[in-house]
Amino acid sequence: MIDDKISSADLDVLIGNHRNNFNSPFLTNSVVIELSHLEEFINKAKVEHGAAFDAIKFHFIRYELTKDNQEYIKKIPNKDLTQVSLALVPANITNPAEWKVDDLKKNNKKIALLVCKPATTWDKDGKTGVCPPKCGGT
Repeated sequence: MIDDKISSADLDVLIGNHRNNFNSPFLTNSVVIELSHLEEFINKAKVEHGAAFDAIKFHFIRYELTKDNQEYIKKIPNKDLTQVSLALVPANITNPAEWKVDDLKKNNKKIALLVCKPATTWDKDGKTGVCPPKCGGT
């Protein structure tokens, strides 16, 4: 799902959910994103950021599960957090030798391609997969 805008603070929470639970199970074997969905994300980033957009940063994230009807989503045992997922964010390479990049944002909001964003009911969007992200058996 492409979120046209996600606040830096909200993305930091999702990133922290993963970093603060680094030793939790990691069931995701692979992630697949439909090419048309990825192209839509890239095109939005080009329009929003122009020449500054020269990379995509992949953030490992875990969503908080707060709805009673989200039991179809695999979560960390004994925690209301999803398995690992991804947030793709437009970025600018600031140091190519060290592969340092800055997330690009406007008004403290970022365009993000959020993989497997939990919904209150199962609504396969067919573009960013299921929770946890998976692709067949590999």
